[in-house]
Amino acid sequence: MDVVVRPVRAGEAAALRAVRLRALADAPEAFGETLEHSRARGPASYEELVADAVAGRAFVGVAELAGELVGMTGVRRHDPGKFGHRAMVWGVWVAPEARGVGVAGALLDQAVAWSRVAGVGTLELTVVVDNLAALRLYRRAGFVVYGTDPDAMRQGDRSVAEHLMQLRLDAADVEVRPAQAGEGGARQVG
Repeated sequence: MDVVVRPVRAGEAAALRAVRLRALADAPEAFGETLEHSRARGPASYEELVADAVAGRAFVGVAELAGELVGMTGVRRHDPGKFGHRAMVWGVWVAPEARGVGVAGALLDQAVAWSRVAGVGTLELTVVVDNLAALRLYRRAGFVVYGTDPDAMRQGDRSVAEHLMQLRLDAADVEVRPAQAGEGGARQVG
Protein backbone atom coordinates (compact mmCIF):
# COMPACT_ATOMS: atom_id res chain seq x y z
CA MET A 1 0.00 0.00 0.00
CA ASP A 2 1.51 3.32 -1.10
CA VAL A 3 0.07 6.26 0.79
CA VAL A 4 1.37 9.72 -0.06
CA VAL A 5 1.33 12.30 2.74
CA ARG A 6 1.49 15.87 1.48
CA PRO A 7 0.13 19.39 1.97
CA VAL A 8 -3.37 20.00 0.65
CA ARG A 9 -3.52 21.51 -2.84
CA ALA A 10 -5.64 24.23 -4.39
CA GLY A 11 -8.88 22.77 -5.70
CA GLU A 12 -9.12 20.05 -3.03
CA ALA A 13 -11.72 21.69 -0.78
CA ALA A 14 -14.48 19.21 -1.70
CA ALA A 15 -12.17 16.22 -1.15
CA LEU A 16 -10.98 17.69 2.16
CA ARG A 17 -14.57 18.20 3.30
CA ALA A 18 -15.40 14.61 2.35
CA VAL A 19 -12.49 13.19 4.37
CA ARG A 20 -13.39 15.41 7.35
CA LEU A 21 -17.00 14.22 7.25
CA ARG A 22 -15.78 10.63 7.03
CA ALA A 23 -13.52 11.19 10.07
CA LEU A 24 -16.36 12.64 12.12
CA ALA A 25 -18.61 9.71 11.20
CA ASP A 26 -15.87 7.15 11.92
CA ALA A 27 -14.68 8.53 15.28
CA PRO A 28 -17.21 11.01 16.69
CA GLU A 29 -15.78 10.67 20.20
CA ALA A 30 -12.35 11.88 19.07
CA PHE A 31 -13.41 15.30 17.79
CA GLY A 32 -14.93 18.40 19.34
CA GLU A 33 -16.86 19.14 16.16
CA THR A 34 -19.93 17.05 15.40
CA LEU A 35 -20.77 15.58 12.02
CA GLU A 36 -23.97 17.66 11.93
CA HIS A 37 -22.08 20.90 12.61
CA SER A 38 -19.50 20.16 9.94
CA ARG A 39 -22.20 19.36 7.39
CA ALA A 40 -23.99 22.61 8.25
CA ARG A 41 -20.80 24.65 7.74
CA GLY A 42 -20.92 23.74 4.10
CA PRO A 43 -18.23 23.76 1.41
CA ALA A 44 -17.28 27.45 1.66
CA SER A 45 -15.47 27.00 4.97
CA TYR A 46 -13.32 24.26 3.42
CA GLU A 47 -12.53 26.46 0.43
CA GLU A 48 -11.33 29.15 2.86
CA LEU A 49 -9.30 26.59 4.82
CA VAL A 50 -7.58 25.31 1.66
CA ALA A 51 -6.91 28.88 0.51
CA ASP A 52 -5.29 29.69 3.88
CA ALA A 53 -3.16 26.54 3.68
CA VAL A 54 -2.05 27.15 0.10
CA ALA A 55 -1.15 30.75 1.04
CA GLY A 56 0.90 29.52 4.02
CA ARG A 57 -1.33 31.08 6.71
CA ALA A 58 -2.24 27.63 8.08
CA PHE A 59 -1.27 24.03 7.47
CA VAL A 60 -3.46 21.22 6.19
CA GLY A 61 -1.84 17.89 5.47
CA VAL A 62 -3.57 15.04 3.69
CA ALA A 63 -2.89 11.38 3.02
CA GLU A 64 -3.74 10.06 -0.42
CA LEU A 65 -4.23 6.44 -1.45
CA ALA A 66 -5.11 5.53 -5.04
CA GLY A 67 -6.30 9.07 -5.76
CA GLU A 68 -8.55 9.31 -2.69
CA LEU A 69 -7.87 11.28 0.48
CA VAL A 70 -7.69 8.87 3.42
CA GLY A 71 -6.27 11.06 6.15
CA MET A 72 -5.79 14.61 7.29
CA THR A 73 -4.55 17.00 9.94
CA GLY A 74 -4.17 20.72 10.32
CA VAL A 75 -2.44 23.45 12.28
CA ARG A 76 -4.18 26.68 13.14
CA ARG A 77 -2.27 29.65 14.60
CA HIS A 78 -3.76 31.52 17.51
CA ASP A 79 -4.60 35.17 17.03
CA PRO A 80 -1.56 37.42 16.75
CA GLY A 81 -0.40 39.47 19.68
CA LYS A 82 0.34 37.82 22.98
CA PHE A 83 -0.73 34.39 21.69
CA GLY A 84 0.79 34.57 18.22
CA HIS A 85 3.60 32.17 19.17
CA ARG A 86 1.08 29.35 19.75
CA ALA A 87 -0.69 27.07 17.31
CA MET A 88 -3.12 24.17 17.61
CA VAL A 89 -2.95 20.81 15.86
CA TRP A 90 -6.45 19.69 14.92
CA GLY A 91 -8.23 16.94 13.05
CA VAL A 92 -5.65 14.13 13.03
CA TRP A 93 -7.39 11.15 11.42
CA VAL A 94 -6.50 8.24 9.15
CA ALA A 95 -9.03 5.95 7.44
CA PRO A 96 -9.08 2.31 8.60
CA GLU A 97 -7.69 1.07 5.28
CA ALA A 98 -4.57 3.24 5.69
CA ARG A 99 -3.85 2.64 9.38
CA GLY A 100 -0.89 0.79 10.80
CA VAL A 101 1.76 1.91 8.31
CA GLY A 102 2.84 5.24 9.80
CA VAL A 103 0.44 7.60 8.05
CA ALA A 104 -0.65 9.44 11.21
CA GLY A 105 2.98 9.89 12.22
CA ALA A 106 3.87 11.24 8.78
CA LEU A 107 0.95 13.69 8.92
CA LEU A 108 2.00 14.84 12.37
CA ASP A 109 5.64 15.16 11.26
CA GLN A 110 4.60 17.49 8.43
CA ALA A 111 2.44 19.55 10.80
CA VAL A 112 5.35 19.95 13.23
CA ALA A 113 7.77 20.79 10.41
CA TRP A 114 5.44 23.46 9.02
CA SER A 115 5.04 24.90 12.53
CA ARG A 116 8.82 25.14 12.99
CA VAL A 117 9.28 27.00 9.72
CA ALA A 118 6.29 29.26 10.49
CA GLY A 119 7.96 30.31 13.74
CA VAL A 120 5.51 28.65 16.10
CA GLY A 121 6.96 28.48 19.60
CA THR A 122 4.43 26.16 21.22
CA LEU A 123 2.34 23.59 19.39
CA GLU A 124 -0.74 22.39 21.30
CA LEU A 125 -3.35 19.70 20.92
CA THR A 126 -6.01 17.90 22.91
CA VAL A 127 -6.67 14.18 22.96
CA VAL A 128 -9.43 12.14 24.57
CA VAL A 129 -7.81 10.43 27.57
CA ASP A 130 -8.80 6.92 26.52
CA ASN A 131 -7.55 7.29 22.93
CA LEU A 132 -4.36 5.40 23.74
CA ALA A 133 -3.12 5.02 20.16
CA ALA A 134 -3.29 8.78 19.60
CA LEU A 135 -1.69 9.46 22.96
CA ARG A 136 1.24 7.17 22.06
CA LEU A 137 1.60 8.90 18.67
CA TYR A 138 1.74 12.35 20.23
CA ARG A 139 4.17 11.29 22.93
CA ARG A 140 6.49 9.75 20.30
CA ALA A 141 6.45 13.10 18.51
CA GLY A 142 7.57 14.84 21.73
CA PHE A 143 4.27 16.21 23.00
CA VAL A 144 3.82 16.17 26.77
CA VAL A 145 0.64 16.24 28.85
CA TYR A 146 0.46 19.45 30.85
CA GLY A 147 -3.08 19.07 32.16
CA THR A 148 -6.33 17.20 31.90
CA ASP A 149 -9.77 18.71 31.42
CA PRO A 150 -12.22 16.26 33.04
CA ASP A 151 -15.24 17.82 31.31
CA ALA A 152 -13.79 18.94 27.98
CA MET A 153 -16.72 17.71 25.91
CA ARG A 154 -20.11 16.18 26.45
CA GLN A 155 -21.59 13.32 24.48
CA GLY A 156 -25.17 13.26 25.59
CA ASP A 157 -25.02 13.26 29.40
CA ARG A 158 -21.51 11.80 29.51
CA SER A 159 -18.45 13.96 30.20
CA VAL A 160 -15.45 13.26 28.02
CA ALA A 161 -12.03 14.06 29.50
CA GLU A 162 -9.17 15.30 27.35
CA HIS A 163 -5.46 15.61 27.96
CA LEU A 164 -3.96 18.97 27.06
CA MET A 165 -0.64 18.41 25.32
CA GLN A 166 2.08 20.67 24.00
CA LEU A 167 5.34 20.52 22.13
CA ARG A 168 7.80 23.37 22.71
CA LEU A 169 9.43 24.25 19.41
CA ASP A 170 11.32 27.30 20.61
CA ALA A 171 13.30 25.52 23.32
CA ALA A 172 17.07 26.07 23.15
CA ASP A 173 17.73 22.45 22.21
CA VAL A 174 15.39 22.45 19.21
CA GLU A 175 17.11 22.66 15.85
CA VAL A 176 15.01 24.37 13.17
CA ARG A 177 15.48 22.68 9.82
CA PRO A 178 13.49 24.46 7.09
CA ALA A 179 14.35 21.72 4.58
CA GLN A 180 11.96 19.41 6.48
CA ALA A 181 9.01 21.77 6.26
CA GLY A 182 7.09 19.54 3.88
CA GLU A 183 5.66 22.60 2.11
CA GLY A 184 5.01 21.42 -1.40
CA GLY A 185 6.69 18.11 -0.62
CA ALA A 186 5.19 14.69 -0.40
CA ARG A 187 6.24 11.67 1.61
CA GLN A 188 5.34 8.12 0.70
CA VAL A 189 4.59 5.69 3.51
CA GLY A 190 3.51 2.11 3.65
